Amino acid sequence: MFLKVSKIVTLLVCLGMISTAAAKQPVTLDGSSLPLRVLSKPFASIYKANSPTQGVLQDNIPAFQSYYVYTKPVIGQPNAMYEVGSDANGTIVGWMKADDVFEWKQAMCLAYTHPQGRQPVMMFEDQEYLADLASLDPADRTAMLDKLYGNVVSKNIPANFPIKSIEPARYVDISKEFYLLPILDFENIMLESDDEMREGRLLKLAAVTKASGTARESSDIRTNTAFVEQATQTSAQVAANMLGNVAIDLVFVMDTSMSMGPYIQSTLDVVKTVSNRLLQDPKNASRIKFGVWGYRDAVSANPALEYVVKNYTPVLQDHASFVQTLSTVKATTADSGDYPEDMFSGVSAALDNTGWTNGAMRIIILVGDAPAHEAGHPKNSSGKNAQVLRALADQNKVYLMALHLKDPRATRFHDISYSQLSMLATNKGVTSSAYYAVPTGDQVGYAKATTVIANSLVKLITAPVSSHGELADLLSNSGELAALGAAGELGALGATNSTPQAVAPPVPSPAGATGELAALGTTVPADQKTAELNSKVQGVINAALVEWVGTASGAQAPSDIEAWVVDKDLKDISIQSLDVRILLSKKQLDTLTVLLESLVAAGQSQRLGAGDFFTSLQATVAATARNPEQIKNAANLSESGLVPEFLMGLPYNSVVMSMNNELWESMAPDAQDDFINGIEAKIKAYKSIHDNSDGWIALNSGASPDEMVYPISLELLP
Repeated sequence: MFLKVSKIVTLLVCLGMISTAAAKQPVTLDGSSLPLRVLSKPFASIYKANSPTQGVLQDNIPAFQSYYVYTKPVIGQPNAMYEVGSDANGTIVGWMKADDVFEWKQAMCLAYTHPQGRQPVMMFEDQEYLADLASLDPADRTAMLDKLYGNVVSKNIPANFPIKSIEPARYVDISKEFYLLPILDFENIMLESDDEMREGRLLKLAAVTKASGTARESSDIRTNTAFVEQATQTSAQVAANMLGNVAIDLVFVMDTSMSMGPYIQSTLDVVKTVSNRLLQDPKNASRIKFGVWGYRDAVSANPALEYVVKNYTPVLQDHASFVQTLSTVKATTADSGDYPEDMFSGVSAALDNTGWTNGAMRIIILVGDAPAHEAGHPKNSSGKNAQVLRALADQNKVYLMALHLKDPRATRFHDISYSQLSMLATNKGVTSSAYYAVPTGDQVGYAKATTVIANSLVKLITAPVSSHGELADLLSNSGELAALGAAGELGALGATNSTPQAVAPPVPSPAGATGELAALGTTVPADQKTAELNSKVQGVINAALVEWVGTASGAQAPSDIEAWVVDKDLKDISIQSLDVRILLSKKQLDTLTVLLESLVAAGQSQRLGAGDFFTSLQATVAATARNPEQIKNAANLSESGLVPEFLMGLPYNSVVMSMNNELWESMAPDAQDDFINGIEAKIKAYKSIHDNSDGWIALNSGASPDEMVYPISLELLP
């Protein structure tokens, strides 16, 4: 259950509104009242005095232990040491060597994005060298990058090589092989591509891992050949010895409203066909589990709907059991009264409450013919929107494919359905959304689509692995996924059993279309629609498999270095290579929730005519404010005194932080509603994260649950 803390107590204590006397105050950051902190490197020690010769108080400090700085040394001097404390209230614990810590100016760090389709991040010794490289025209920059990376891959690394370390070619799972890339400094730069300029960031980072043994062994590739070997191993090179253990959880999230009866039956027919194929290899078949969730609409509007969301598989099932379970899933005979359904609640429940198999690839197939009620609608019981659900799916390692049954009689809902479903199906590591549309009434087309998805996953489980382990051999573009009709599987469902064709590149939709070839019906040849579907399925499976291989093989991030990087792929600047994350404790997450709840209350009060936004906000938190006039007179929310320190100075633009009376009053009523609903959706996301045990990291051994941290992505910040 989400930690319910009194708003008054939380705002007083967590937002630092109680003044606490202290014998000594911590060092603050330049130009700020924020305290300076340091993080310990692995195997650091705390000493009794400003000299190691005076003795050790505590040896082998856990990695990433955070300390406040009370005396800062002149860096570079021999035997430089920090005086550190456990809090900002004057609790001094001792002295630490400058070599055993690094300064951390924010609770801010970086995480590698999904590596599929981009070049590994190169970490440079010199800021000026990297800035000059980034400023080259695209062709020269690419040529130089190819040359530098070629040196790394060939292990031909000279002593004066400008690259200090490199991101591993394999996916590094921050929740399993925890790494920390704190941002020590940054500056904004402009990057040129062939047709545009984009803003990027030049970042100085530290790299520390929580691994033992080699955690203090620098990953400098100019001296550490072992790190070069593991960093240049690709997923394909290690997959041959691992794919025999790959496991898949395949979960259907299905609209079970009145119109969905034929498609529920078609799904059952497909699963029966897949089950027959799995029976040919029972040993491998045990590595794929199935689940299904049904969703409808608010039962408050019509109790005959029976449920909003129902989990038919509290424990994921093998194929034989699932066939029996799926046969019990029925469409309702009751009318919900309007066209949209509570799809977002179905997706939310599946993300949070599916009994996922430990270590398995997580795949959701979302099937529906109607859009969801947006956040803020009384029939949206989850309170979430597509953007928040997509961010939660990424954090929960869930890959989602959406099958949209497009009813030609409901054309006014097609655009919103496309917008929602394509956002939900925008998976990390994939350049295009895994959204696919089938006209209602085309049960053969729907059966074909679900068969392609299911059988491609079965193929991953059952296909023999080549001796050299190339993933391209297993998941090729040679039309293998399109060849599902060869065995008569599609024919058994009424589809044409024709000779498979090679997969062609997807054909762009014409201007004005919704981006979906299948939506064009007979104007697009069937083989082109199949090619499009194969491309989408292929992209999702490859991305999910790359993540699984990296996690299962324990790819390690660089450690014990400081270097300069750019947050974009310098060969394709449209691709983000590093995401900014904020490490928040549960107490800080509670604090952020209370702040946002205050904003929601103020916005709702103002909409009812209680005056300007900041006057409403002042009234909402008047009992807790140190200086109530500070809120009323603030130029924007960031100056109100209410914003937690950990949100101040972050390198991103926030509508919430910049909110002021003028901006609020300039917003149309619908825009104000969207603003409030978006905040409420994020509050719901924080509650999901708070209650989910996966992803919370204890930076220090023996840390209480409230001291554990979670790497929140910027997309989920207000």
